Amino acid sequence: MLRIRSRAEFALLLGVAASAIGQPAPAVHQTATRSFCSNIVALSGAKVDCSHLTPAQAKALGNIPAVLKTALENQVYLEEILQKLNEISTTPPPVVCKDNANCGVSTGQTGGITAGQIVNQEPARWYDWDGDFHSRQGNTFFAMGVELSEFRQMVTFENNKDWKGLKESAEKAVSAYPGWPTPLFFLSYADYHLCEKDEALRNVRAFISQATLVDQFSDSYDQPLRLAQGDLTAMLGGKWLTYCQ
Repeated sequence: MLRIRSRAEFALLLGVAASAIGQPAPAVHQTATRSFCSNIVALSGAKVDCSHLTPAQAKALGNIPAVLKTALENQVYLEEILQKLNEISTTPPPVVCKDNANCGVSTGQTGGITAGQIVNQEPARWYDWDGDFHSRQGNTFFAMGVELSEFRQMVTFENNKDWKGLKESAEKAVSAYPGWPTPLFFLSYADYHLCEKDEALRNVRAFISQATLVDQFSDSYDQPLRLAQGDLTAMLGGKWLTYCQ
């Protein structure tokens, strides 16, 4: 498959982020001795100590080159990023906890279903990459702890290179689980191999949009997002299979 990228790194899109919300980007003086982190921090104006990065900060910094490359090479994608940044600056996203980490959660296990308490969180429902369903209502957290059978079916079709079967399976999953981004990923992949170019572009964009939102709750979409972004860049650059030219 081609290659793709991830979410709240939107907020770190260097000078692009600053200009999107009407703030001038600070001047940058690059030297051979200055670290990669220091250059990005200087350009973005973020108050970050590069010698004491959190895992999340290190991950975000590592993804910035791919995001910036795509934004600079594709005007449509850049405009989408700028629009998203303006939305975020107007209505900041809620602070959420991934996988219950450091959320003050106490969990219990009963018959494969995990439940716990999360303090002061907005209601939310989401699916992990493999279809495992989660919900949060008030102070109650719920997780099924099982993957959807549709996920395994789509993986099987992909492994067998049955693109028509994969397309049909993914379309059914999109209809059955509209809040689950994964079927859109497989659907775009099937469209790509079936030379359905417009559909492939539409579905990979839809996946990136949905998965970016879900990624604040589950890091299971980090790698698929990177792959999807690479796919989008390649498609927009006219890199299709030989028999699709």
